[in-house]
This record gives sequence, structure tokens and C-alpha cells, in this order.
Amino acid sequence: MIVSLLRLRYLRLNLVAEDNICDLGTNLRFSDPFSTHASLPPKKIGLLLLSTYIVRLHMWRPIFNLKELRSWFQQAYSSPKTLDAFRRFSVFLVLALGSYEAEQTATCRPTMNIREPAEYFAAGMTFYDEISSIGSLQSLQSALLLAMWFTKVSKFANNSYLWQISRFAMSLAIELGCHRNNPRWEISSSERELRNRIWWCTYDLER
Repeated sequence: MIVSLLRLRYLRLNLVAEDNICDLGTNLRFSDPFSTHASLPPKKIGLLLLSTYIVRLHMWRPIFNLKELRSWFQQAYSSPKTLDAFRRFSVFLVLALGSYEAEQTATCRPTMNIREPAEYFAAGMTFYDEISSIGSLQSLQSALLLAMWFTKVSKFANNSYLWQISRFAMSLAIELGCHRNNPRWEISSSERELRNRIWWCTYDLER
């Protein structure tokens, strides 16, 4: 597992160093999205992008507890310092995916001033190092978010980046026992449900 974590961190460095990283997004307006980190959009837009993510992606890959995810967005606007690295990473990756889907479905308008998806992605990646070194359920959720991003972005959809992330996610899911349901484990019913959903999302990605 340590090797897998190191490989994923190496992958993260490769992504930053990629010469053609501008292709991460569609019709980007800048040469290197990792040089431009988006801040949070206005709350109204942020919640619209969250809703877009839920409708377009969460319904198919439910890797979060929706009540918790919504609360993270509220905290991001009311008390951002209370959010840890994982929650900040998740908020920005959800914004990236939501804005990408909004562009594809024409739910965004030029007057809304939505930042490029890759800018939100770049902002989220600034928090990734704090998460990637810990083999936890949060690390697995983060890996699945990355996989969802790469699945959407044509440059990376069919190459080794996505393959490495999917293999890492499957290895971590098995190590965490997400494929098992041991009644002796002292975890809540909601966590059991979340672990089960995460397992099947990981399995589907691996297939």
C-alpha cells in the first residue's frame, strides 16, 4: 500500500509538470491551469454547481454522504477555516466536476462568471498532498474524485493515469475492507452504507 501511495503522489507531480496540462480542460483560456487557482465562486453559483454535480454525477457514483457534502459547502462559505484538507479538496473537485457538467449541459451562462473547471481542479490539488499519504476512506474518496475528473477529461480518459488511479483505489478499498460487512465492526449504519457504495463505485471504475 505504501508503494501505491507513493505512485499516486508521483502521478500528482507528473500532472503538475505535464507540458500540455492546458488540455486538462475544454477550450481553456490560459496556458497552464495549475498557475491559476480559482477561489470559491459566489455562494449562489457554488450551490448551483453542487446541484449539477449531484444530478449529473452523484446519482451514478454516490461516494459521499449528501448531507455531509452539503454541510461542507455551507461551511466553505460561512467558516472555511473549519474545513480540513480533505473537505477543501472535495469542495473544489466537486466545483470542478460541476462546472464541467454545467458547460456540457448549457446550465451556465456567461454572465454567471463561472471559472474554468481546470481552475477549480488546480485549487483542489493544492490540498491533495495532505490526504494522499494516509490510507483512509477519505483517501479512497479523493482517488475516486480524481478518477471521475480524468474520466471526463478526454486527454486522460484512456491512458495510464486513470489506470493507475483505478488500481490504487481498488487496492485501498480492499485493504480498508469496503467489500466486507463484518457485524462486529463498531461503525454506524450510515458509514456501512457509505462504505458499501464506495466499494461498488470502485469496482465499477476498475471494470
